[in-house]
Amino acid sequence: MAGSGTFDCPYYINFEDDALAKSLVYIHKEFLKTKLPLFFENLNTLLSKLSFFKFWFLIQRDLKQIIEWVDLGNKTLFND
Repeated sequence: MAGSGTFDCPYYINFEDDALAKSLVYIHKEFLKTKLPLFFENLNTLLSKLSFFKFWFLIQRDLKQIIEWVDLGNKTLFND
């Protein structure tokens, strides 16, 4: 997926204009049409907190939260 981050928020997924994000809805249209935007919005919130100018343990905590969120989304959104 293509990001469209800025200097203040370098990690941002533009899921509304991204072709791959739009095509994910067609896997299970009725279910994912409402769930996927919420997942991406929460992911963008977690990504906005990520900064490599923090202490190392804070970076690890933020990365752990992002990985856990992606793992949870993978299990709940794409497993039947």
